[in-house]
Amino acid sequence: MLEHHADKIWNIREMAITRKQLILQTYVYLRDAQAKGFYHESMSEALWRRLEDVSKPLPKGSAGGAGGTPAETKCGHCGTKELHRLVNKPGQKRYCPVKSLTEANKAKEAAKWVVEQKLADPEKDTQEVIAAAIEQFK
Repeated sequence: MLEHHADKIWNIREMAITRKQLILQTYVYLRDAQAKGFYHESMSEALWRRLEDVSKPLPKGSAGGAGGTPAETKCGHCGTKELHRLVNKPGQKRYCPVKSLTEANKAKEAAKWVVEQKLADPEKDTQEVIAAAIEQFK
């Protein structure tokens, strides 16, 4: 939707002859778009395509139903792939084992610590190590 409206506003800017005309036409476009909830019939096709893409089955080996396997996605919160591999979850904040740590720096430190602990002793229970990390890095 954002791309659609950006294109429309860009077209207004390209066609405007004067600054006054640009401001007026942009205002009218945004006012009318807001009245329609920023929805236009021409967006339907793109929305249906997105819905189709989202509902497609994931490739073999994907985890949790979101954006790829843990091996190929890096979490924006903790900044690691390795922690997410340990728990077999996609690298997204909503699936992040240390998402309760709201500060990104602390989450990154905790994730690094968990991975180091598991490398040092692979027999340790992953969930216990994660719980200890959360408690330690609060």
